[in-house]
Amino acid sequence: MAFFVMGPLQVALPVLASERLHGAAALGLLMGAHGAGTLAGMLASSLGGAWLRRRFGATLLLVDAVVGCLLMVLGQISTAWQGAALLAVTGMLGGYLQVAIFTWIQRRVAPAMLGRAMALFMGIFLGLAPLSAAATGALLRHLSVGELFCSGGALLLAAAVAAALFTTIPRIAGAETI
Repeated sequence: MAFFVMGPLQVALPVLASERLHGAAALGLLMGAHGAGTLAGMLASSLGGAWLRRRFGATLLLVDAVVGCLLMVLGQISTAWQGAALLAVTGMLGGYLQVAIFTWIQRRVAPAMLGRAMALFMGIFLGLAPLSAAATGALLRHLSVGELFCSGGALLLAAAVAAALFTTIPRIAGAETI
């Protein structure tokens, strides 16, 4: 998710605001909506903890699929309020999952290995951001901003569907593993 979302939000979102919306003011609105959504999602992460633990893998893939669809729509917007609404929802889902993933890791990893596991996770998460931004910048030379968001969203959706189809995510309620 980090690779397909972070680069487009860092690099292509300013291009979208510049080309289709009203420049810096629209970019501020879009980024503010995403940030507010992320904060709301993080605050909401305390809700439904037991339910989420039983369905964590399926929920993770469902959110990835939904965010993929939202990214595809984001590339087609023509007004700032449409982008703000899409990014607020994207932020809420991402914020909710960030807390859920950290909590899941901290519950599953042995205390003696927790620091290493978190360092590895953060290294992957933060290490993908500049790679995603570089890839997005390179792709924008060949794709329109709409095509870029649509492609990134489609790839994220395809990855979520493939993971759901080709992994052993429990299909029954009450299963405790991913």
